[in-house]
This record gives sequence, structure tokens and C-alpha cells, in this order.
Amino acid sequence: MPVSTPLVDIGHGQKAVVLFTSKDNANLNKNFGGIEWKRALEMLLKMPQADGLILQNNESAWVGIDKQKATVLLESFSG
Repeated sequence: MPVSTPLVDIGHGQKAVVLFTSKDNANLNKNFGGIEWKRALEMLLKMPQADGLILQNNESAWVGIDKQKATVLLESFSG
């Protein structure tokens, strides 16, 4: 079943998917789903409306990954 993935505005007309490293993160809504890292990267590349993703931990530290970097990371899964 399709799932809506909200995007956040990251400036300069760009949007990103926000992912959290823990289901206990206070910023998560009541309804959320989990996804494996590889699948998250694949999802990003299939979303024309997203320019990247933000991975955030519970201490509010985050890492931004654009589609080019996501492609490189996915290549590491294929050996």
C-alpha cells in the first residue's frame, strides 16, 4: 500500500525526506514506519520531488545526503 512521505523545505527551492535513527525520537509523529537503509536510499532516488534526505539522531545531530551521494552509497551494497 502506498505511503505518504512528507518532505521538508531545506531552502533554495529544495526539499528533503527526514529519517530518524530511533523510533523513540521525540520529533516523530504517532504514525510512522520503518525502512532499511538500502531501501531508504532507493526510495530517495525514485522520488522526483525530493532532492535529498536528512538523517537525524536523538540528540538533534543530522547528516544531509543528496541524490548523487545516495547513488554512491547504494553502489557499496553491490560489492
